[in-house]
Amino acid sequence: SQINAGGQYGEANGTRGVNRWFANSTTDFNIEEPWIWFLNVNDEYNERQNLDHRGTVATGPALRIYNDEKRRLILRSGPA
Repeated sequence: SQINAGGQYGEANGTRGVNRWFANSTTDFNIEEPWIWFLNVNDEYNERQNLDHRGTVATGPALRIYNDEKRRLILRSGPA
């Protein structure tokens, strides 16, 4: 599993210049080597772009092409 979250907030002279927040996560489930099943969730809020919430979910099969302790290459395919 991997989770990324962050954002930006800035204000100058009482005017908000940026207010953007995001959270993304990807989880892999082992099926049978080298095949896995993945679940990807992305969410975003951006006040300046009038984007109250945008969320996507993607899931599908994936092929683990290269896998060792420090590096891996995964090919994911699925609808969002």
